[in-house]
Amino acid sequence: MPSKPAPPDASDILAESANLTWQPPHSDGGTPVIGYHLERSTNRGNRWVRITKALLQDLSYPATGLIEGTEYFWRVVAVNARGESEPSDSCDFIAKNPWGKSDVIG
Repeated sequence: MPSKPAPPDASDILAESANLTWQPPHSDGGTPVIGYHLERSTNRGNRWVRITKALLQDLSYPATGLIEGTEYFWRVVAVNARGESEPSDSCDFIAKNPWGKSDVIG
């Protein structure tokens, strides 16, 4: 299995969208990484929801449909033929209008 990826980074945070990017894990566990699952939580990480059913092939994801004022937590899981990595640590931010300073916390 791949090693745990680094936490995703959030940029271009707006009231209803943000751009998430991440790096591949340091180790693919001997088998190439074939994709990623991105997970989101709105309750401080107590419950995680996978954003897409299909594996993400890119190292970025345009998160849309966010609700202004909501704090979002994001993490990524690397997948190869042997299975899934442990989830990355999370990054979090508050979706807000573009006129305020972004609230990237981690």
